[in-house]
Amino acid sequence: MPSQNRSTSKSPRRAAVVPDHPLTPTGSTYAILDANALLPPRLSDVLFDLRDLYFPRWTVDIETEFLRNWAQVVKRLKGAELKAYKAASPHADDKCKAEKRLNAYRNAVGDEYRLIGYGANHIAKQVPTAVNKGDIHVAQAAILMRHLLACEGMVSDRIFLVSSNVKHLAAKDMAGLGIEVIRPGAFVDLLFQSAQDRVSEALEKAVSDLTNPPYTKGDLLGSLSLHGAKATVKHFCKAWSVRRPPIKERQL
Repeated sequence: MPSQNRSTSKSPRRAAVVPDHPLTPTGSTYAILDANALLPPRLSDVLFDLRDLYFPRWTVDIETEFLRNWAQVVKRLKGAELKAYKAASPHADDKCKAEKRLNAYRNAVGDEYRLIGYGANHIAKQVPTAVNKGDIHVAQAAILMRHLLACEGMVSDRIFLVSSNVKHLAAKDMAGLGIEVIRPGAFVDLLFQSAQDRVSEALEKAVSDLTNPPYTKGDLLGSLSLHGAKATVKHFCKAWSVRRPPIKERQL
């Protein structure tokens, strides 16, 4: 673990006004966003446009994964192309773009996004043995979040770990610790089912913000479909009278 993990984490901040989080009517909703939830551009656009429905959180290790994999994901590099790209490194322009994107996330949430102290022994000991080795740091972040909330008596708050690597994160075991491991699309569906009007406003914003090049409602629904937001996509295909693009044309 990086040295930052050994820092002492601050307690979660409370807004002056109790947040209106539909998934947690009597408290707050927190979501640890794994790198694979932050990397797909259109998915992360939606997740951050929905941030008034929950508190996004992540760590320095997750940021490191994001920066390391940004170009590979955005450019959809695989096989020989990916091998050639790595061999030709460094790529200063791509690094700059990845940092710019990451800074946009940070600025959207504020300093409270960062969880530190997740490498502490008392946190590490609670990680289920079934968690994949490469995802231990993500599980630790969620466990730390639960620990901090418990220490402040925030037992009614809800914690999600939003990741496409559900199998690697031992969802059943993590649930026993009070942490709900969920895929990004399923998380969007949960928010939609609890706050349809607010999600509709956020999706409209996601489309209107993307003008260069233009991004259509069909494009957005295609992206959400790619990430498994079945209920949301089904509703808005009908509400917006649009068809999803073919799978090969869907954007991340």
